[in-house]
Amino acid sequence: LEHDLRPTIVLDTDYNIIAANTAYQRQFGVEGTPHVGEKCYRVSHQF
Repeated sequence: LEHDLRPTIVLDTDYNIIAANTAYQRQFGVEGTPHVGEKCYRVSHQF
């Protein structure tokens, strides 16, 4: 995951973000463990 240059997140079966790589953090301007534990659709679509 960390070696991929593309912004990538990993989801569980309930659409919770469980991991995000450094490229994701850089592209979306977040640090640390960005959005981990949040629903992906809330992050990407603000639902």
